[in-house]
Amino acid sequence: MSPLLNLSQNSYFNTNSLDIISALNKGKIVVINTEALSGAAVESLNNILMYELSKRTKSTSIKPVSIFIDEVQRVISKNTDLPIDILREAKVDVFLATQNSALLKEKLQTEKYDALIGNLTRKYYFQNSS
Repeated sequence: MSPLLNLSQNSYFNTNSLDIISALNKGKIVVINTEALSGAAVESLNNILMYELSKRTKSTSIKPVSIFIDEVQRVISKNTDLPIDILREAKVDVFLATQNSALLKEKLQTEKYDALIGNLTRKYYFQNSS
């Protein structure tokens, strides 16, 4: 219950004018600062958003949507369902960013990590000069 309590006490999520999915479907940019949220609250929010976005497959005239998740190892876990294949069909591009893929592999565990990485259409790796 604490993740839900955390979300319910956050003023950003408690306004009648906030509908993240509707805003995305209208082509708006939505930025969610998860710094003040617990890991469980961030994961719950992510699961809800991904589920709602996957419903777009039932619609025939939808605008493409892009989701960028920075520090993805903080947002998802081995219990997260990140349906990349369904989201792709729903015209949702998902960008996952992490500073170290080993952190994500550790969080998801090898089998789920391999499945996720195998389902991505493109992968980009950047490295600093050191």
